[in-house]
Amino acid sequence: MSSSSDERLERQRHYDAKHRDKRLRQMKEYRAKHRDRQREYKQEWYRRNRDLIKQKRLERKAAKPDAATPPSPLALLLSLELSTHAPDEANTFFREGSSSVDTARAVLIDMEPKVVLQCHARAANTGRWVYDKKNHICQQSGSGNNWAYGYTVHGSESAERVFESVQREVEHCDYFKGFHAMQSLAGGTGSGLGSFISDLLHDQFPHSFLLNTVVWPYHSGEVIVQNYNTLLTMACLSESSDGIFVLRNDVADKICQKLLTIPKPSLDQMNGVLANHIASVLLPAQTNDASPRCQLPLILQELCSHPGYKLMDVKVVPQLSSRSRAFSAHQWAGVLKHLHQMQIANSSLDEGVNWDISLDTSPRAVVNKSVGSLLYVRGPDTAAVAADAFLDRRMYCPWASTPCQVLASTAPFNEYDKTAALLSNSQTMLDPIQTMVEKAHCMYASRAYLHQYAAHGVDTEFFESCFLRLDQLILNYQSL
Repeated sequence: MSSSSDERLERQRHYDAKHRDKRLRQMKEYRAKHRDRQREYKQEWYRRNRDLIKQKRLERKAAKPDAATPPSPLALLLSLELSTHAPDEANTFFREGSSSVDTARAVLIDMEPKVVLQCHARAANTGRWVYDKKNHICQQSGSGNNWAYGYTVHGSESAERVFESVQREVEHCDYFKGFHAMQSLAGGTGSGLGSFISDLLHDQFPHSFLLNTVVWPYHSGEVIVQNYNTLLTMACLSESSDGIFVLRNDVADKICQKLLTIPKPSLDQMNGVLANHIASVLLPAQTNDASPRCQLPLILQELCSHPGYKLMDVKVVPQLSSRSRAFSAHQWAGVLKHLHQMQIANSSLDEGVNWDISLDTSPRAVVNKSVGSLLYVRGPDTAAVAADAFLDRRMYCPWASTPCQVLASTAPFNEYDKTAALLSNSQTMLDPIQTMVEKAHCMYASRAYLHQYAAHGVDTEFFESCFLRLDQLILNYQSL
């Protein structure tokens, strides 16, 4: 019986092997035949539609005559807008280079060289300005969305090069006023390395101003550990930075969709909105008794003099699609009325703002309260602007010494005839920070991903200290 069973098993294995080989051959023949058919079909389709493909290519080329990558939004916007100002006012952002074009006063830092090289190429394509090729620091790998890796590993490796590049650029200044650092919060390099560089600048240049512009991630989430990275960054900047200018991706996305009529905005289009917000307050403007000047010292002295209140945001009116700008005319009274209501109702868009909120009838807890604000008006007839509504003490905390200052420039901004921007240190960021801290604490209570941070020296004690700093920050703004 045993011999007979073995023979049957052997025959069965032989039969299975034979048919398996047959099925494999059939499958290979079918795939080869199918590939040939697909190739023939594609070739036939291209032959039939050759003229249509050529026509579409010509149309795309005509629509985009310059195939180069678009330039850096903020730097290009500053360069274009400064052409309408006095030549010496551009010296804040650009210096004379070795060639006929200006050189940006900037140091580019990223751990992946692709982005830095793109920035150099984009600037060169404008023909107006370039970045100094000596002022960039990059490596061959990122931080893996890990704040600890960006701070401890990339920070220690890049510290000497960063300091040398910054020191070299500072020496080009006749009268150095301070730094403006721009960084994201969701990833590992922008948050971790950005925090390290802020600490470095704070230690090496203790008497200089430091303004940090941070890009707040989407509420729905970009990176799984973005709440950890944001928590750690905001806690560090609360000590090293003199002021934190917050730009939110959610707000930029809404502006693109609702105001600029862009259904699915690209990153470049959103960056254009953020650049518009930054330039609206950094471009030269003047008070009633002064000449146009750099805004950095004024912003930090007037709005962030208290160390417990450093969060700023900006609201801009108007914001229209490029097709509507040429056919739109605005009056200062209407522009300022919308901007004032946006501020007290805590709305980032003038469309859909809640007009039921009022300083006269609404409870104080409903009104968005501020430590201070700077009102920028750009366009003709700025001397006749009536900004009394922004001086109402009910908009501010009781101890605010100078609630609001008005700065004006007769040069138009961003193709609008009249533009108003309100930079304020207010309760606007209270809800986003509370939401972020709650989400980070839920992850921390579950010990989610903590091992990735502990591997690079960020332990639970450091996390708890950061939670305490942010809790204190929240309490500060709730008490306004």
